[in-house]
Amino acid sequence: MSAPEERGALTPRLSSLYACALRVEHAEPEGPWSRVDAAPPVPRRVPSNRGSRDFTRTRDELTRLLGPLLVAPDPVEAAEEVHRRLDALDPPVRHRTLRLLVAGMPVENEERARALARVLVRTGTGYLAVCTGLALLTEQGEPQDVPYLRTLGRLRTLAYPVIHALDALDRPAGARLELRNHREPMAFGPLFAALDSGDRTAVRERLVALPEGVGPEVARRVAEASWLVDLLAEVPGLPAPEGAALIARAGRLLFLMTTLRDYQPEILSFPDAPRAYEAFARGAGLLPTTLDHHALLLSAVQELSTGPAVLHAWGPGRREGVLSELVAVLGRPEWRVVPDEEGDESGVRWRVVWSGWRGPVPAGGRRELPELRFDAFAYDAEIARASGDESWMWPARRAARLVAAGLRGRPDLLARWSVRFDWAGTAFRDPDETLVSLLHDV
Repeated sequence: MSAPEERGALTPRLSSLYACALRVEHAEPEGPWSRVDAAPPVPRRVPSNRGSRDFTRTRDELTRLLGPLLVAPDPVEAAEEVHRRLDALDPPVRHRTLRLLVAGMPVENEERARALARVLVRTGTGYLAVCTGLALLTEQGEPQDVPYLRTLGRLRTLAYPVIHALDALDRPAGARLELRNHREPMAFGPLFAALDSGDRTAVRERLVALPEGVGPEVARRVAEASWLVDLLAEVPGLPAPEGAALIARAGRLLFLMTTLRDYQPEILSFPDAPRAYEAFARGAGLLPTTLDHHALLLSAVQELSTGPAVLHAWGPGRREGVLSELVAVLGRPEWRVVPDEEGDESGVRWRVVWSGWRGPVPAGGRRELPELRFDAFAYDAEIARASGDESWMWPARRAARLVAAGLRGRPDLLARWSVRFDWAGTAFRDPDETLVSLLHDV
């Protein structure tokens, strides 16, 4: 079934989720996120009295139920059967589990599996059935499927299943959809408008003007949505101040992606990281010599020497070349001494500054936190001392730390079983028990 082909709705009684998404897309005056139109008329399932599902048994059951339908010659009939079989599951399968299992199913006939996925996505009336189609398109989709996914992503309940599919087919589109679902989407409104207009100058200006303080995942999604690497390729043709502003923004986004707020840094989920670092290093010489920019360059050198960004598939000599460019910039005379704004006659004073405090303010209260300044050398010495202090650890915690360090340093130990290290720690109920979590790639 080719992309433009359309077939009739699966049942005349229910409106498809795609039809609901089209109503949301064209809704007036509520706009694209009308909650009234975003509620598909799908009946609720009666809660099951049966226990939770076992992952392995669920995988085997879904393979038995859905496997034959992936090679069925008539995709419309197969889609109707998908609805019936998924509706009959008791207890029902969660959509996250469904996505993982369907995406991992063997596909004997890609053309027929793709045709079934398109019927499910465009005419499906059941949430799990549409999620099944989305999971299939993650592996079997083509560029012409992207417009349908963008429309379907208008439904909030389907946004994240759609994002997973778009990440495989059109990563910038997936990033934009995730940012639209951010808890503060209005902060990205000017950037969205610039992206919709196709004006690259406006995109660059809006990207540089984005507010500071975003989290690691948001920083990655902003870089993906704005085609950061392509924008950086235009730096040589820009006036120096504009090029420097874009280079500084790119450096901050890369730094935020390396900030560890979860068990895995976001920089590892940014496929364009090597190209972005290369462009950042090429333009680093444009940066004015300030303490902030000096810290940005040092952070990039540290990350590319011992940080998670090293784990990207750089290829021979690429990472070393980026490091050489950054070190060369830092070695220039103007960068060797970056004065503090409050330097006195005796020489330069390096400082670490804590400022720009953010956080909730009590009702009727006022937050008054002063700016804190520390001597940089004393600060670094204290950080080094605290980092090497293990006196607070008990045996189980020390064991967890050693296991984590050993497995991160030797990923090949687990790769032979298609297993990846997740985390290591101590049990909440029994601090003397060491727990190790591993992830198996299905």
